[in-house]
Amino acid sequence: MTTAAHLERVHDLWFDDADMIFETEGKAFRISGRTLASISSVFEAMMSFPQPATVETLDACPVIHMPDPAFDVTCFLKAIVYPKYFEAPPARTDFATLLAVLRLGHKYQTGYLSQRALQHLATGYPSTLQAWDSRKDTRTFPQIKNFDDEFQLLCAAQKFGASWVMPSLLYSCGAYPMHVILDSQVWKDAGDLLVEKNTCLLGYAEQFSASLRVVRFLVQPNTEGCTDELRCYKKKLTWFDVVDSWRPSIPLEIWDESDWKRYSREVCSACLIQSRKAHSKARLDVWESLPRTYRLPPWDQLEIRKAESINNLGIPHSSNLPT
Repeated sequence: MTTAAHLERVHDLWFDDADMIFETEGKAFRISGRTLASISSVFEAMMSFPQPATVETLDACPVIHMPDPAFDVTCFLKAIVYPKYFEAPPARTDFATLLAVLRLGHKYQTGYLSQRALQHLATGYPSTLQAWDSRKDTRTFPQIKNFDDEFQLLCAAQKFGASWVMPSLLYSCGAYPMHVILDSQVWKDAGDLLVEKNTCLLGYAEQFSASLRVVRFLVQPNTEGCTDELRCYKKKLTWFDVVDSWRPSIPLEIWDESDWKRYSREVCSACLIQSRKAHSKARLDVWESLPRTYRLPPWDQLEIRKAESINNLGIPHSSNLPT
């Protein structure tokens, strides 16, 4: 353990008039115990414990060692001390800050920070298909493009009990190729999270099958009113062979507007209209089935839990909280 005299002070979080010093991974933060107790029931209980006769001190302040990563603690304490550091949506944040606040906000029971973290999380992993399709424009943190980060968010949300976000989060995790999932170091390190890992693998298999169901319109008979049945059917079968070779597990994204643009040049207008209708219905069916795929309650029940989770986390119970 690093001795108090050799701690590295985090200057943005070192206040000379504060009465408590928190340490993790050799970094020290001098913060008002009263401020922390005012927004966290865990810190409030911690401050109420009788101090032992001998306690490690630095600058006449007691030193409390925290087991959390220094980066997470830095983000978490900045979110407490600097109100603009982690504002509620529509303000933007970044993945690392969101994950840190999600983890420690839950651990230390800071209701208002947890509420903000869940609000941000919901912009990237919504509970309606319409919001899912528009999330590129509405999300408040950058799109996550690697499995390790996505799975870390999944684990944090699972610990939080945020079941309403799990279908779209699990879907996102299942969108990566299987070799990427199994080779992930975060996945390997999460050896004890058997339920989460098994659920993720189960969903991957279902998403893989659903991808072909979404493009089943390519093998359906021509619609009534088709102006060139032989040509349209041949073109659709050719497209199906192409899509089948992609082998992705992303049924909601397997066929997008760029595909429709090319497809529209190769089939008649009647077949195009019918194909769009069939595709839209198939995508909606996939979305509606996501909770069932992951052994979760249906969306309407998850929506109720979402409202309860975000609205009933509590607010800071002290007027001394920075504003």
